Amino acid sequence: MASWNDATTGPLLVRMEEHYSIGYTIVSLVFISNFCGFISASLLNVFLTDRHGFGRVIALGASLQVVAYSLQCWAPPFPLFCVAYAINGAGVGLQDAQANTLLSGMPNASPKLGWAHAFYGFGALASPLVATQFSTQPNWSYHYLASLGLSLASVAIQSAVFRGRREEALLVTESFERAGLLHVCLTATVDLLPDMSRPGSLQGSPSAV
Repeated sequence: MASWNDATTGPLLVRMEEHYSIGYTIVSLVFISNFCGFISASLLNVFLTDRHGFGRVIALGASLQVVAYSLQCWAPPFPLFCVAYAINGAGVGLQDAQANTLLSGMPNASPKLGWAHAFYGFGALASPLVATQFSTQPNWSYHYLASLGLSLASVAIQSAVFRGRREEALLVTESFERAGLLHVCLTATVDLLPDMSRPGSLQGSPSAV
């Protein structure tokens, strides 16, 4: 949702200017508002993470996007529209920080971070195509309804996957799962080996011929 949000605004700028009867200088306040929200998230991220943990903070970030899109989808007065952009920026900032921190702490982190940023690029490619279609429609702000649906799905998925757990618990769980998989593989390998304690266990093997 971070890349979807970041690449959406450009195609809709002209419609914002027409709808609110404002110029390019005033409409650029949406970028400043988004930036202020992002900076606020960066300042609060460490405090919130120490107090509530990874799982709750990343779900909070996704929930802030739900609030923002709920405000933007009906094209409210421009000041409130800018406030929604600030809320959205805060939500994206929290999710970015949490996701990158979690991935960087995992084993073999570089490919996982690479895939995460590749999906960011995919979202940034797809969202302008969708936003451009809405920019040609009378109800241009309905684009944010599509964004609202995606953000609701994001909240549901993050809540189900992370279940409010802290980063340490998630990393320990992954380590145990990897160790469990290794144990299963080793056990299966040992079971396939001949039992040296049984007479004739090597009969038919190449070394016994």
